[in-house]
Amino acid sequence: MQQIIKNKKISFFKNTSYPIFEIDNFFNDFFYSELKENFPKFEELKKQNLSVYKNNKISINSDSDVYRKILENNFFLKKFDQFTKSYDFRKIFFHDLLNKIIISRGLDFKHFYKILRIKKFVDFSKKDKFHYLSFFTKIKTTIQYSYIINGGSIVPHKDATDKLVTLMIYLPDENIFENQEQLGTTFWKSYYNSKSDEHLNNLNDREDFFLKSTKILKSKFTKNKIVGFIKNDKSWHSV
Repeated sequence: MQQIIKNKKISFFKNTSYPIFEIDNFFNDFFYSELKENFPKFEELKKQNLSVYKNNKISINSDSDVYRKILENNFFLKKFDQFTKSYDFRKIFFHDLLNKIIISRGLDFKHFYKILRIKKFVDFSKKDKFHYLSFFTKIKTTIQYSYIINGGSIVPHKDATDKLVTLMIYLPDENIFENQEQLGTTFWKSYYNSKSDEHLNNLNDREDFFLKSTKILKSKFTKNKIVGFIKNDKSWHSV
């Protein structure tokens, strides 16, 4: 799998309230070009098979039948899926970031216990009643193909509690319109008090959030760029 990676040097942004990073030109030019070319075209998809969220975000998730069907017929997307389960991927985005992952949640003892147990990487697994008594921490990689159509957005949220690291790779389409760099992900420093990790779909909640939040940075929506962050209770972001 190593040959598809062009650059694996992680650059962390400074002065952020949680670890945010990027890698430019991550894949070699050929693989990125084929990944972009083979990415499912939204207008060709059967809409009834997709996950539809509020605010005009639509996705294909890797635990779905439609995702598995796509992999059956697409060599490059299958190779991408395999790469996210490879040792190279784990080393870059888990093993090399482990210290930052461990300290990301401060005095969250359940997090410490979970992350310090023996790691067991799995494709998919369901938590059973003995999950927290196991000697293993089961870690899985999930993929989401995401489409945000005209007028759409992703409202502020922190991501799910059990996430460790979130990664995004951008696939801008220069044929749609120019100056797409403005479409990147916005990261926030916020004093908004929310004990849940749910999206702020309520307008009043969002207005309260923006009054109590300051924009840290906005990533550039440019080709072949990995943008990522380590999840904690401060990792607010939106699109």
